Amino acid sequence: MSSRGWGQQRPRLKTTSIFRSEVMSLVQLYIPSDVARYTVSQLGEMGLIQFRDLNQEVSAFQRSFVNDVRRFDEIERKLRYLQSKIIESDVDIYDFLDDEFVTAARGPRDIDEMEERINAHEGRVLRLTAAYKEMQLKHVELIENKHVLEEVSSLFTEISGRQTGTPRPAGGRVSATGPLDS
Repeated sequence: MSSRGWGQQRPRLKTTSIFRSEVMSLVQLYIPSDVARYTVSQLGEMGLIQFRDLNQEVSAFQRSFVNDVRRFDEIERKLRYLQSKIIESDVDIYDFLDDEFVTAARGPRDIDEMEERINAHEGRVLRLTAAYKEMQLKHVELIENKHVLEEVSSLFTEISGRQTGTPRPAGGRVSATGPLDS
């Protein structure tokens, strides 16, 4: 315990917990909106504050930050999509981020940059997925065309063999390199 200079001793702060028996003070902060994000993130990183909603009667869609929430929901949806494609493609993910980086508060510029990168990655994956599906359809079409050509070739070879009097091999099929090349 340390002396505060006027004779009153105050217990030293220890790590906080969520128990109701924890020593707390109720304070009300008025923070200008231009520094609110930075202030709240710094208070949150300290882990010494708990927020209470004083606008409970206001619906979620009437709040001033609803556009930000929608924006983050959209970013989260894009990240889930990218994660599903990574899992679907069986790509190994290396966990190289430390907890400090993951939990650090981000400023508006950092969030904008991350959103741009996520949008670029999502766009690229969408284009690659569409191209892959198109290639699969082309592949099926080419296999179908191959089988049609084989059947037509077989038919022409059979007709050609009948006209020249060449006997048809046992098995019913004639290769395209058979009687036509002679």
